[in-house]
Amino acid sequence: MRLSMTTIAQLREASSLLRAAGWSVREGATHSRGSVDLAAQRVWTRGEIEAVVHLLIVIDDAEGELAFLQAEGKVDHAPLTFSLGDETSMLDRDLAAQLHALAYRREQSITSAAQVDAPKARRRATWSSGDFTRAFAALDGVRNDLLKLSIDTLSDDLELLDADDAEAAIAPFARRRDLLHAIAITSQTMRTKTFRLEQARVVGADYRWIDVVSADSFADFTDALTRHYTARFAKRRFTAA
Repeated sequence: MRLSMTTIAQLREASSLLRAAGWSVREGATHSRGSVDLAAQRVWTRGEIEAVVHLLIVIDDAEGELAFLQAEGKVDHAPLTFSLGDETSMLDRDLAAQLHALAYRREQSITSAAQVDAPKARRRATWSSGDFTRAFAALDGVRNDLLKLSIDTLSDDLELLDADDAEAAIAPFARRRDLLHAIAITSQTMRTKTFRLEQARVVGADYRWIDVVSADSFADFTDALTRHYTARFAKRRFTAA
């Protein structure tokens, strides 16, 4: 796909803003369900616990005005998360039991402190005339990739270790939580600087969301987003790695 000059300019600006704010950036990153224009990552740690926030960003350079159907009601602002300690059903019984014992000490998740809320959205919507399929697909795609990578890596490690060393190999996977936050930067005009766009599932009551941000507001958005996550993690005694 050939990128327009507008998209290239927005990519460069977004990359520069994120790097200046302390994020590690990958451009043109792929995942199992497609690609994103930018993938940004930042790590916070507290002792043995690691929290990794992933920003999954797509650029929408379509022209015109976006029309939203605004939504009412209480919003769950938690980002989509992944922790292998919560995915024990995907592992064989013995390995799942060992992982669960490490991930849930005294039957409480040791990474629960690493699960923080995203900034609250002032506006939210359930439908848009724009096509942000890639941003929504990235949430499930990257989560699936994290699961596959964790299981494959853990399986390879265990094949090379004695049984007595298995706990040491499993422990790092029990101590990490990944948070996925998808964003669409749009050139189209909106009546507000940002919207949280929801996508309900046909089966089940849950939904996913992405933040849609106007291109000329992304600098302010990046600053506010970085300050928010830094403050939330600091409140739980995490420090940026």
